Amino acid sequence: TGMRRVRVVLWGRPDATNGVLAVGGTGPEILEASAPFVEIVKSHATALAFIIDELSRLSKTREKLEGGLSSTIEDLTSTHMRLIEKTRKIKALEDVAGAISTHGGQAQPALSAIVSIIARFLEADLVAVLLLDESTGELVVHPGSYGLEGNAMFYRVPLTEERSSSVRVLKTGKPYVSGDAQNDPSVLAVHAKLWGISSIMVVPLTVEGRSLGIIRVGKRGKNAFAAEDLQGLRVIAEEAAVIVET
Repeated sequence: TGMRRVRVVLWGRPDATNGVLAVGGTGPEILEASAPFVEIVKSHATALAFIIDELSRLSKTREKLEGGLSSTIEDLTSTHMRLIEKTRKIKALEDVAGAISTHGGQAQPALSAIVSIIARFLEADLVAVLLLDESTGELVVHPGSYGLEGNAMFYRVPLTEERSSSVRVLKTGKPYVSGDAQNDPSVLAVHAKLWGISSIMVVPLTVEGRSLGIIRVGKRGKNAFAAEDLQGLRVIAEEAAVIVET
């Protein structure tokens, strides 16, 4: 014969229903006989619900902790890198001050020393100081430049050459950065290709608004310079400009 009676029992945490137990039989005596067993199943099911909820809570807590730990590690790493960068800048400026002091204001040896400091500071493949020759209207490479050989040591750029980033920086007083100088229409690519340079930074040498020349820094790799590199170079250029003026 089929079931004539059904007993439905809700189970779960006190604040929520997690499931339903149903027991069926042909008569009330069967339902009454099954009651203790139903309570046992209900008890186990409710306990299981608590365990599942606790595991879920622990899992979410772990995810939050892991996320927080990861974020903390990233912050510490970022802070560490900023401290390293600041230390490098301070060291470079100390070296520049030492070079100026050692050479007693003599422009040529002091600039040569500063060029070497810039090359070391930025791990550059080329560092050239181009000074303004007002008699010829040209930017002329300083003899102490780094990474230039042969005829490049006598490199000159007329101020009429508007395609030159060096000329534009001299005239505007604004720095210029390119991550792909060999394919940059705003750069004389022939020189970048000749020297094998892809990334360049050009900063002005100015004193009280007067343009005295520029510093040009290059690397062989593309997009090799960061904003911090440009900031550090500009600070060094301010010190170098004082030497040029004297």
